[in-house]
This record gives sequence, C-alpha cells and structure tokens, in this order.
Amino acid sequence: MLRSKHIIAGLLLMIRLLHAGDSLTVEIDSDIYDVSHQIQESVKWWEESAVSDGRLQATLHLQSIKRNDISGSIHLVWSNSYSETVSIDSVVLVGTDQLSNRIIGRIGSPFVERPASATTLAEVHTRLTNYPFLELSDIPSYGRYGDESIALVIPVRSRFNNSFSGIVGYRPNGDRKGRFTGDLSIRLGNLFGSATTTELNWNSKDERSQDLVFKEVIPFLGPFDSGAQFGFSQSLQDGLFLRRQADVALTSVFSRFGTLSAGISKAATTATDLGVESGIEGYSTRSITLRQELDRRNHSYLSTSGFSLDSRMDIGDLRSEDNNSRLLAMVSAKGELVKPLTGPWSGSLTTSIGRSAIVGGGLVPEGEKFRYGGAATLRGYQEKIFRSDWMVIQQFELRYQLGNTVRLYSFLDGAQHSFPERPLAVGIGLRQTTVLGLLTVEYAVNKESRPSEGKIHIRISGEIK
Repeated sequence: MLRSKHIIAGLLLMIRLLHAGDSLTVEIDSDIYDVSHQIQESVKWWEESAVSDGRLQATLHLQSIKRNDISGSIHLVWSNSYSETVSIDSVVLVGTDQLSNRIIGRIGSPFVERPASATTLAEVHTRLTNYPFLELSDIPSYGRYGDESIALVIPVRSRFNNSFSGIVGYRPNGDRKGRFTGDLSIRLGNLFGSATTTELNWNSKDERSQDLVFKEVIPFLGPFDSGAQFGFSQSLQDGLFLRRQADVALTSVFSRFGTLSAGISKAATTATDLGVESGIEGYSTRSITLRQELDRRNHSYLSTSGFSLDSRMDIGDLRSEDNNSRLLAMVSAKGELVKPLTGPWSGSLTTSIGRSAIVGGGLVPEGEKFRYGGAATLRGYQEKIFRSDWMVIQQFELRYQLGNTVRLYSFLDGAQHSFPERPLAVGIGLRQTTVLGLLTVEYAVNKESRPSEGKIHIRISGEIK
C-alpha cells in the first residue's frame, strides 16, 4: 500500500514541469520505471512550448542534477541558452509562378517581423482564405537560412482559372408549355499577373426582367496593402423601370475579420412608359457603403465544414424627380454554416436577411426592395417573383457524400417577409464533378404546387481553357 502511494506521489511530481524564465525544472521519482523516457517527454514538452512561443533557436543545457535525500526524487535543471522570440525575416510563397513579385510581396508583408510562432502559422490560414485567388496546398512552416534568419514558407495553389457558370430553370405552365429562365456568370482572373478579378453576370427572369452586373476587384493598389472594387449594374424589372448603379470601394484584408470594404454608391432609377402608367416615379440615390466578406469553409462549393458571411450596409440620400430628399438605409447579410454529422453525412444552413427603410417613415420605392425566389434563394419558385422591404430566407440541406466527386442532398427552403404568405419548398439535388466542370441538378416543388409543377434547376460550372 505504501509502495503504491509512493509511486502515485512520484507521478504527480513528474508531471509538475516548471517553465520559468530561461530554465526547465523537472522533479521525478527515481523508482519509476523508464526514467529516461519520462525525461525525454519533459524535454519534448519544453521544445514544443518554445516553438509555439516563437523561440525557434532556444536550446537546453543541463545545469544540475540533485537528489532529495528525504523523498529520493531526482531534481534536474536545464538552462536555456537563447529564449528571445524570433521574428520572421522573409516570406516565401511556394507553388505559384503566376503572380508578380509585387503581389507576392504584398501578400507576405503583414507577416514580416511577426513572431515565428504557432499563432502566426494559424493566422496564415485565416488570412489567405480571404484572397479568392489563392488557397493553401499544405501546412505552412518555418525555415532557417544564413546564420540566424527565419523564413515563413507558405505552400499555395493559385485559383486563377478563368471560369464560367451557367444555370437554366424550367417551370411548366398550366397549358403544359414551360418557360426557361437563365443565369450566366463569367470570371476572368490575374490579368498581367496583377491578381485582379473580373466578373460578369447576366440573369433573365423573362423578356421583361433582366439583370446585368459587372465587377472588377483589384487586391492591391500600387504600394499599398489595400485594394479596390469597381462595379456597375443594370436592372430591368417587370418592364416597369430601369435601374443603373455604380459602386467604388476600398478594401483591406484582415486575418480575423476577413475582407472589409468602404465606399460610395450612386444609382438612378427611370420609369418606363408602362411604369409611368402604373404610377412609378423616377429617383436617384447616393450612399455610403460598408461591407464584410468572411469565408471559413474548407471548400468553396463542396464544403463539409466551416462557415461564410457576406454582409453589407448602405445609407444615403434618396432624391425624387421633384428634388424631394429623404434618408434611405439598407442592410443585408447572407451566412452559411456547414457541419459534419456522421460518416459521409453533413448539414448546411444558409440564412439571408435584408431590411430597407426610409428613416423617419415613408414607403420604400420598388427599386430599393429586395427581390428573391428561384435557384439562388427559394428553389421551386419563379425567379425573383417576390419583392419586399424586409425578408428572412432560410435554406437547409442534408448532404450525403458519395466518393470524392458525387454529392446527393435533400433541401428545405422557406422565407418570411412583409406579406402574410410564407413561401416554403422542398426538393432533392445532385452535385457531381465532370469533365466539363461541376454539374448541379435540382428538383424543387413549393407548397402551392403539385409535384408535376415542380421546378428543375440545372447549373454547370467549368474552366475556360
């Protein structure tokens, strides 16, 4: 019994590792089996702690060994020859030759002179996920060159492939004749090695409702770490009015908060002849815009864990044709949470919210309301059939991963808005990688329709050679 107590006491003393200043102290019972292994584990713990703190050049020297005459335990003390935190002298991106030296320098500059610690390595991952043109291909590490210089080595893979994405929707009518809708996106990246991205999107609900959006993203402006975004959009809605909008914003990437941007927006809405007959009046807006984009998913379109967030706030002047001015405020956000469940199963919850209001009261113009419905928001409904000054949309998917290239899933889409009706739709889908790209096929039916009146969505995303 006394022997057991003695061993337990020795074990408790063994794990009492004292790390203070430039020394490591280990107190261990001499009667414990395999003492050398326990000492090695203690030293390994110290080394891992030193690396985590950024003290990459720290070394241990045995200073003294003493034996306690009363307890019989051994007291070992090591001195630390170098305990200062080591800073990063340079950053090396391995795996891409498509970026200019100026862009590589801008990506690596936030890490220069940072501690070469485990915390910095973790920040590499969170920061690089905010650059849409790069992704990590392996675990970042540190390398030594010269006498005492430290380099941060980041293995990356570029995502500059020019790509397209197209979707076709089909909804049968009561006379057994259907109507097709379309959505086409083209993305061009890294022109002249500058890491810029050009995006063009065209969406058609029918001949009376079409959207055209152009956006240019420049990650770095000249010698600055900040970038810029330029955009233009044109929207024809129900043949009633035409809305044109231009945006410009400055952007900055942060490890913790993602991409933050601030800028200005200017829009003009003009009523068509049909719109004038319907009582719609033209107006213009000038707004200040704030936006946050954050992506922590493990994959952009076949993710099994993580989350993403895209939020925006606009506030500014709304001026009617008779020069009457009012204050308009708009807030919108879209977030996705993906969680692994068990085995090949995972779940996804996407929530979109929006609120548009005239500060001080008043009706929100039709062009400033949110439009939703269709493949991207409420599957099973016509494209952008709903419009409201506030809305909450939730989309849940239960996914089953079948190998590395196929995913089957069921989904439930629902919404709340300023109208009494509550849209709700259910469906099933398939995502599969093919030689042409990622193929997505979905079938959805809303609660007001029969299964034969369900809507089919087909999208294919691929690379432009």
